[in-house]
Amino acid sequence: MNATATGSVLDQVKSMMQQGKFLDAEQVASDALPGLSGKKERRDGLYMLAVCQRYNKRLDAALHTLTDLQTQSPSYARGFQEQGHVYLTNNDLQLATKAYEHAVGLNPTLIASWKALVNLYDVAGQKERAKEAYREAERLAKMPQELVAVTSMLHEEELYKAEKVCRDFLQRNKHHIEGMRLLAEIGVRLEVLDDAEFLLESCVEFAPEFDLARADFTNVLLRRQKFEKAEEQASILVKRDPSNLAHRSLLASALAGLGRTDDAIREYDAVL
Repeated sequence: MNATATGSVLDQVKSMMQQGKFLDAEQVASDALPGLSGKKERRDGLYMLAVCQRYNKRLDAALHTLTDLQTQSPSYARGFQEQGHVYLTNNDLQLATKAYEHAVGLNPTLIASWKALVNLYDVAGQKERAKEAYREAERLAKMPQELVAVTSMLHEEELYKAEKVCRDFLQRNKHHIEGMRLLAEIGVRLEVLDDAEFLLESCVEFAPEFDLARADFTNVLLRRQKFEKAEEQASILVKRDPSNLAHRSLLASALAGLGRTDDAIREYDAVL
């Protein structure tokens, strides 16, 4: 099956699912699977098939399909989220919790998993974990959906697609700090470090209290061996939060790069 045919079949399945025609969609997806040769196409086909099987109340079949999916694509978070949905439908709360936790561990933008975990933790009497899951779900709900999508694409290694969506968003929201930080992260992954440095430096100028951007900025400076600037940025982070071991590790790396071995060892000791 060529790429165009593959795309048209999966688009057909997706359209049927959106119309609620899950029986038809399951049949088409099942028939199409043997002809799906590309890794991403087969992953998407298995995922769609599992969703259809769940909606068609064929839970054992869905779990079997998801086992195949996870064997082929063990880092595909949506497969574990779907597994959580199946277990939840089957009222197996413990296995559902584990599946959702695995899903958000792989991709923390999966709001459906966080919302499910709120209820599951609450039922289990884990009130603090329920509150944490609720805060994460609320944060994602308030975040521009384009940036949620970009973050999800980053976790799924769809870098060029993420870059396009992020750039389109920033054209309409020119100085959105999180958008700039995400575009910089894409730049780092694509090894375009000069652009990433510029974006992150702009972030910390526009939002001096945005520690995540400052930490990313420090990391880029370290990778570019700009140790004096890295030490300056890391020192700001450590002064603001001395107990943050990740920030102290950044400072130690900058000090080591400057040849200040004794100072670096002291920071490394604090981390250990």
